[in-house]
Amino acid sequence: MAELRVKNGRYDWIRSNFDGGEAVSGENVFKVEMPLLGRNFQNFGSLRLIKDAGRHPMDHHTLKRVEYLRRTITGVLEKLAAGP
Repeated sequence: MAELRVKNGRYDWIRSNFDGGEAVSGENVFKVEMPLLGRNFQNFGSLRLIKDAGRHPMDHHTLKRVEYLRRTITGVLEKLAAGP
């Protein structure tokens, strides 16, 4: 399971029982940070993903899925920003 945490106006969606310090600095860690930019270069924030590749290896579709997730999130944020 995961939970949404809000700290200093920043929203983080984090897996339960996640030790960020050890996971970020350990071996076999895949980290990616991508900007969430709208069509007019409106900055919605960043998508930051951390994966322990030693526990579960990545497959060849992982980067495609990450890009699809980024596009989906950006599209939804653009619609929310436009209002009803």
